[in-house]
Amino acid sequence: MRISEAARLTGLVPSAIRYYEQHDMFSPGQVERTSNGYRNYTQGALRRLELVQAGRDAGFSLAEMKSRLRDWDDLPDSRRAEILTAQLEVIDDRIQRLAKSRGAIHEALETLKARLDVPSGPEDSGAPKVRQKTGGPRAGRMTRERYYTADWEWGCCGGPLRVGDQVELEVQCDSEYARNMRSELATVLAEPLTGVETHHDDEVVIRRGRIVALDAVIADTRWTVTPREIPGPGREDFGDGIFASFGSAEPGQAEGTRIEGTSRLMPITVVPDGAAEPEGSGPDCAVIGEQVRPGLDGYVITIEVS
Repeated sequence: MRISEAARLTGLVPSAIRYYEQHDMFSPGQVERTSNGYRNYTQGALRRLELVQAGRDAGFSLAEMKSRLRDWDDLPDSRRAEILTAQLEVIDDRIQRLAKSRGAIHEALETLKARLDVPSGPEDSGAPKVRQKTGGPRAGRMTRERYYTADWEWGCCGGPLRVGDQVELEVQCDSEYARNMRSELATVLAEPLTGVETHHDDEVVIRRGRIVALDAVIADTRWTVTPREIPGPGREDFGDGIFASFGSAEPGQAEGTRIEGTSRLMPITVVPDGAAEPEGSGPDCAVIGEQVRPGLDGYVITIEVS
């Protein structure tokens, strides 16, 4: 199946799937190449993505997941059961520690509320507390603001968004990043970009509003594919006649740069939207050299605020 279908079935964005592939999270044969150079993701690749994402959601690093899943398809069931049991034990331990921490924080919060004579909310709401810092464009009447968010960034930490949702965005309006994206999208937006959404930076303001429009940003990327230092799957000797194979079988590794001035918009109804990924996106690491490919670069979220 193509990457858009794999993204739909797993709930991941295509850029996350390519990220896992670039970090050798698949076993040889799980991602195949068709005669025209497109990636074909097998059922084994889908199972691997589900395992990787489950581990990441539980707090394991990519290196930890790679260690646990190395040669997974070739392991006997007894060894797989040992790995999964150990992983569940780590998750259970984290759940216990988080529950203990939550109890302590809840007790401290209730004490503060009692001092301030503030009515407490439902004890088991579990709703995350957010920063109350506000700012940004002038408020006071219903206006529309437009924020760009990169596909990789929203795919990393953001949840699904739909037209009509009430949202809270962490944005920058005057940073270099915001100015660059405002310039990049100036020719395709009817109104100027207000700023950029980024939850990987402390210097942000909070903007709240209702989503009235969503657009995918498609842009061309110039990829440079260079030979891998060690082409083909590597082998590691664990002793006692036990060897493990891992790594990518593709001969090349790629680095890409978005080509300025190539952005165009595609109206959508949900973020992330794997169907917005254009055909032929991403580098072909089987072909050494320079390639220009279209790709899903990010999203423009238009919100209505008062």
